Amino acid sequence: MNTTDNGGLKKMANALDVSTDYLMNCTTSDLAAENIQDKTLINQFNRITELSTENKIVVSKLIDAFLFQQEMKQKLAQ
Repeated sequence: MNTTDNGGLKKMANALDVSTDYLMNCTTSDLAAENIQDKTLINQFNRITELSTENKIVVSKLIDAFLFQQEMKQKLAQ
């Protein structure tokens, strides 16, 4: 990759909705830290990655249920 012209890299990053650092280093933790400003949430997500697959599924279902509940509250309030 030509390191003197990173315009193409920036365009690719924008198209994929990721940072150029993510494209070059390919770390999802960097991507999460870039998109999530709440350090507590980042810490929680990092801790979740250490759980068993079964427990990750439980956490995912809990989050989905909570988000669904919030969306329904918003729709009913309109």
